Amino acid sequence: MAMTAHDFDTIRGLVKQASGLVIGPEHREIVEARLSSLAERRGITSVAGLISALRDNDDDPLRPRAVRAIASVSPVLGFDSPSCSLLVGILFPDLLERRRERAALRIWCADCGCGQNPHGIAVLMREHFPFTAAWKITILATDRSAAHLERMRSGSFSRADIDHVPPELLARHFRPMGMEWQIDGDLGRQVEFRTLGLGDGPLPEGRFDLVILGDSLPYYDRARQQEIVSRLRALLEPDGYLLLGSEAKPADLGTWGGWDSCHAPGCYRPATMDAPVLRTETGF
Repeated sequence: MAMTAHDFDTIRGLVKQASGLVIGPEHREIVEARLSSLAERRGITSVAGLISALRDNDDDPLRPRAVRAIASVSPVLGFDSPSCSLLVGILFPDLLERRRERAALRIWCADCGCGQNPHGIAVLMREHFPFTAAWKITILATDRSAAHLERMRSGSFSRADIDHVPPELLARHFRPMGMEWQIDGDLGRQVEFRTLGLGDGPLPEGRFDLVILGDSLPYYDRARQQEIVSRLRALLEPDGYLLLGSEAKPADLGTWGGWDSCHAPGCYRPATMDAPVLRTETGF
């Protein structure tokens, strides 16, 4: 039995209550697909049957699983994506030049789901800027789902997970482990993991040079979106960057004040910052 309008409203309410995310009508197809996969794994014959079980039992342990399945959003970074080119071509060279004396960089991958963002950042840094092996590179990966973080913490990926990784990068920075691929230990140790949802609880301490926020921002209501970007602004270094996922609404961010759009859609820095510092003679 297909998901009805009433079923969809029920699951939207559960997700909003549990995570603060707002599921719109345009997300119905992906919601149904994710719930269908969950229902199959749990031996439930239909999405409607799954939602009925969730509706009838407030304490059903399946509820948080359903919320996690829907609230997991896609990562912003792929090795063949515009975001990757932006990071390697502009953002990293600028930040590395500005942090040359400190020899340290702090990066936050927020609401990263179970994608490969954090490890992808580590691979990009080592591949294109190998001198940073002597730097203190800290990559913080956060998500509301402890299960997603545990999957990432292992540093192991199926072939499908890393299908976008070019063969030469795969050979240099991963090793086969049975049916999976394991990221190089030194790169894996650069990533710290913390269970944290942007819409709830305290944010990390200290400031970051780069914040990468996946596609989750549009799933919060407008008031929560404004609250989140205001808090991110306070955590970003004055010359740092905020990079949003492709589904975010960059036009909104510019109207809230305190941000300047730069370089590409979805890329921002705190207002009043000057142009990037690039020294071509250094080779990066």
